[in-house]
Amino acid sequence: MTAYPLDLPSILFLMLVIGLSFGFVALVLRLCAEATAPRRRLVTFGAAAALASWLTFVGLLAWNGFFQVTDTIPPRFLLLLAPPLVAIVASLFSKRLAQAFDDVRPELLIGFQSFRIVMEWILHRLYRDGSIAALMTFEGRNFDILIGVTAPLAALYVAKRGPASRWVAIGWNLFGLALLLNVVVHGVLSAPTPLRMIITTPPNTFVLAWPYCWLPAFVVPCALAGHLYSLRYWIRASDRAS
Repeated sequence: MTAYPLDLPSILFLMLVIGLSFGFVALVLRLCAEATAPRRRLVTFGAAAALASWLTFVGLLAWNGFFQVTDTIPPRFLLLLAPPLVAIVASLFSKRLAQAFDDVRPELLIGFQSFRIVMEWILHRLYRDGSIAALMTFEGRNFDILIGVTAPLAALYVAKRGPASRWVAIGWNLFGLALLLNVVVHGVLSAPTPLRMIITTPPNTFVLAWPYCWLPAFVVPCALAGHLYSLRYWIRASDRAS
């Protein structure tokens, strides 16, 4: 299967991708708040165009069955993960971006992770429909919903306590990264590729088709970036305080 039908899970997933895309553009606008209007428009348009191009590129590859070839080395599905990961890691070394994030309210970087509740519901529905194995849901080894559920509470705590919540925020983000890594590892090891070490029924192939190819290509990177940028904020806050 190269594309899933537009049923309820797929529609909700598309809405989630659209919502995160608008959130990304809004974040870019916020980070460019101090720039001149022409510069702000240029950067925002460039970021939006880059995101749209990436999503379109991945979507077309999935639609045409590119990722369905699973016996190559390295596995083709790594193309879904590698470019966003490289971009995120590279952005962490930008001093200008770090300074821009200093002006973003830290509770927002935490609270937005509540989108993972929706994602976990979609995964569970796919499991109920027989499209994925229980392993990839909260009935199996995916505990990512804990971050989605606690995100609003953690954000509220950070908003009320301010700098005093530093270690709670750092701990919560590290916990979130651990849960995210757990899901990614299980997803990779249960995919029918030469790297497969976990046998599931069905195998983890749903992310190789449209629209769920955008889960590793965009949704997971959003969660990862949120944690890493939040951690950098609090580490920089510690440095400024000292």
